[in-house]
Amino acid sequence: MVQGGARLKKILYITYDGLTDPLGQSQVLPYLVHLSARGFGFTILSFEKRSRYLAERNIVNDIVAASGIRWVPLMFTRNPPVLAKMYDRWKLKKTAARLQQHTRFDLVHCRSYVASEVGLWLKKKIWRSVPL
Repeated sequence: MVQGGARLKKILYITYDGLTDPLGQSQVLPYLVHLSARGFGFTILSFEKRSRYLAERNIVNDIVAASGIRWVPLMFTRNPPVLAKMYDRWKLKKTAARLQQHTRFDLVHCRSYVASEVGLWLKKKIWRSVPL
């Protein structure tokens, strides 16, 4: 894509917080909507709590659609606690790698330590082998 003669920057924004959570709607979305209006192309990979997702997904869908943001929600796993976090990391890695192969992001921004682990993994394993 081109905007104003310059190539649109493609950014993968990974967050272990949900966009349907109050924090996602009050901090993350306004920030990304603002940057999208300035020519950045975002794909948001988030973890959603099922009850909040079912209640708030239409609101978030409307916001991201109006801003040209792609949203890839994954469901947060609660139980069993330790295994759930490992399973979420696996889902996150698998999805992030698939998105990177398809889109070839210019930048990855991570919010939280779980997201950062996957961002670092992408840098070491995926970007090393994919020409940008």
